[in-house]
Amino acid sequence: MEQSHSHIAGETCTKHDPLLRSPFCLAPNCTLSPPKHQLVQVATITASDALSGVATLTVTATSSEPDSGTGGGDVPGDIVINGGIVQLRAERSPSGKGRTYTINATAVDVAGNAATSTATCQVSK
Repeated sequence: MEQSHSHIAGETCTKHDPLLRSPFCLAPNCTLSPPKHQLVQVATITASDALSGVATLTVTATSSEPDSGTGGGDVPGDIVINGGIVQLRAERSPSGKGRTYTINATAVDVAGNAATSTATCQVSK
């Protein structure tokens, strides 16, 4: 995450590119409870880079359980990502051990440097 720029012939200056190393922070021990099928906003993800600027921010999420078909009043559409806002459904399979959502965010700056963050959120039994 460093860029070198020549100022005077033969002299090189190195600047640190401060791309935000963690595009988001989810509270430790994120738990959605009670599991009553509602969507809950768990993160607002942004990234900034004071040197070159952010080129892209990609946010994805996965679940350890299927989106639908788990029974117990299951509602589809368990993961909603709109811009950097992440909503997860407080829902789990009644016959399972609980659900784990994994959220990934990758920011890439204009200089091509990348920073990735991963967090989990549980829907316990």
